[in-house]
Amino acid sequence: MNTIVLRAFVILLACIAMPQETLSQKATEVYIPIGSSPGVSESKSFVGTIKRVNYEARSIELVGQDGTKTIYVSDDTLYYLDRSVYGKKNTAGEMHDCKVGLRVEVFEYDDTVAWVKIKAD
Repeated sequence: MNTIVLRAFVILLACIAMPQETLSQKATEVYIPIGSSPGVSESKSFVGTIKRVNYEARSIELVGQDGTKTIYVSDDTLYYLDRSVYGKKNTAGEMHDCKVGLRVEVFEYDDTVAWVKIKAD
């Protein structure tokens, strides 16, 4: 019995030590519209409009309420197409879905861009 309790305690400690984003956000983010991510939107993310995209340099320049921001994406960056305005399910996207004038939400985690949500045009 003590072994079961000890294992449960170790698992509980591991879950508490993980960042909340790791536990739930990563799995559900594709379903959440821009600006609606609980615990992320408006506090840990940047919402803005795409001003410029450089596909070769893998950079995206954004303009938002907090000013201008340039992000650099990696091969690990996830892209989501927010189609909620059309009453449709969000889908996976890619960098080439980033186009000037589109609204986006960007979440950076550990100095990398974890995901970019793009408002479907």
